[in-house]
Amino acid sequence: MNLLIGNWSPEKGRKGLSIYEYNWSNGEISFIKNIESDVGISYLVASSSKEVFYATNETDTVENGIFYNQILTFNCNESISVLNRVSSLGPNPTWICEDDKGKYILVSHHGGFSHTCTVAKNINGRLEEKLVYDEPHVILIKLNSDGSCCEATDAFLPKTNKPNASGLMSRTHSINKAIGKNIFFVCDKGLDAIFSISIDYKNNKIIELDKISVGINESPRYGVVHPDKPIVYVNMEGSTNIYALNYDSKGHMSINQCLDICSDKNTNIMPSDIIFNNSHDYIYVGLRGIKSIAIIRLDNAGLMHLVKLVENPDGNPNQLRFSPDGKYLFVTNIFEGKITRFTVKDNYDLVYDGIVAEDNCPASMLFI
Repeated sequence: MNLLIGNWSPEKGRKGLSIYEYNWSNGEISFIKNIESDVGISYLVASSSKEVFYATNETDTVENGIFYNQILTFNCNESISVLNRVSSLGPNPTWICEDDKGKYILVSHHGGFSHTCTVAKNINGRLEEKLVYDEPHVILIKLNSDGSCCEATDAFLPKTNKPNASGLMSRTHSINKAIGKNIFFVCDKGLDAIFSISIDYKNNKIIELDKISVGINESPRYGVVHPDKPIVYVNMEGSTNIYALNYDSKGHMSINQCLDICSDKNTNIMPSDIIFNNSHDYIYVGLRGIKSIAIIRLDNAGLMHLVKLVENPDGNPNQLRFSPDGKYLFVTNIFEGKITRFTVKDNYDLVYDGIVAEDNCPASMLFI
């Protein structure tokens, strides 16, 4: 088995995909090679139905009229090579979510950080300068029979009626699906909202089902959908609140619980990843700024109970991934250039093992 590390960096330097051999017996990883060093891979995900995996080239670079934001499809054979590259149709693609049928992927976009300026008439009919921001859409991409990307068939731009103070634009950061259902949950950092959407397979379109707002500047980042309960758990980048949202068969959402996982109100705290353990009875949340990982227990009703914060001494955790057997938790510390491992004790607790590898801006992880 291999552990893949997506190397992402906003600066120049080696990026690409680092391939490690994973040792089942002791949890050690051994570097094999780095490929596609021109690509800043911020997210990796395996197809559930094909022998391929997908990667984002998270960039808003435009050179000589060419947009470099891309979705890459890799095969899962021993060579691990690129099947194809397609434009993501938006700046800084952040997430890829495949549907249950293996016919489409949905792609979210964070958008860029620059703006342009134009001149327009205001409500009084007078000319004034107007800022123009990106319009990063959620893109629906049809898949070929081998799992590679075919063509985009629809683009959905999230909107709310609530004025937002964090940039006046959508910044979708993740998309997660309800297993066995045609319902997807989109976390939008820019609009401080979570959207539920579905795919219209007859017309190859995205349909908005519902939307729910959180506090101003809370910035919903990532979500996880419980496989057995109609609950999606969402962390915020702008606060330490974790929301538990109930949803029904039509994708309508309601807030069931909001849990603050950190009493320290240090303004530098920025939650990063949120994942289940392999048995889906605990949730783990990375906390940048205080170099910690929160452990949250779920009761039989799906309510959250904070257990403890565990120190991550090697840096600010970016992505968290359990080994397939659930024995270890691996952590990427992107700007420290370190990959950390914890041993799982008593099915939930984390015991620090140390640094298992040093790499250039390790961002995302995938076991294949």
